[in-house]
Amino acid sequence: MNESIKYISNKLSIVSNSVKATIELLEDGSTVPFISRYRKEATGGLDEVEINDIKNELALFKETEARRSFIIKTIDEQGELTDELKISLEKASELAELEDLYLPYKKKKKTKGTIAKNKGLEPLAELIFEQGDIDLKVEALKFITSSDGVNSETSSEELAVNSIEEALEGTRDIIAEWINEDIEARNKLRTLFEREAELD
Repeated sequence: MNESIKYISNKLSIVSNSVKATIELLEDGSTVPFISRYRKEATGGLDEVEINDIKNELALFKETEARRSFIIKTIDEQGELTDELKISLEKASELAELEDLYLPYKKKKKTKGTIAKNKGLEPLAELIFEQGDIDLKVEALKFITSSDGVNSETSSEELAVNSIEEALEGTRDIIAEWINEDIEARNKLRTLFEREAELD
């Protein structure tokens, strides 16, 4: 409980003793109106709004901790949990931040990006993503279906690449997924929306 008290106290700018007393009362089954009216001496005079905020933050904290444990266990079972990643997951204080870290390791449904990767187009995507001085059509041509109807990178006709445009479209799908999974890019967009977004 100490971690939850510290987190909620900092988040809501309420002294830790008041947060601790409120959490204990809530955990014992007391309602928000009851605590605000009859337990002011224990909470330091917190009003109903403040107590309700503590209740909501406590629920969010528990949800975040449960999710953190699940994510760490899942990535570890995949054999992908590095010391650096584990530290980042343990330091993440917000649920959104945890989900951003987990996104590259999350089992995905079949997407355009994964289909393109299965077609062997990831090397082309990497080449384009580097933004070097290359001829896109010449490079894409190397990934087109061979004369026997099977892509040179695979052994399945189903995974063939039939045109330059198809090769380039596949690389765009791959790059779009990379950007979507990039934590820094997601944070910048989230900040931009918070500052600039308007609702009509």
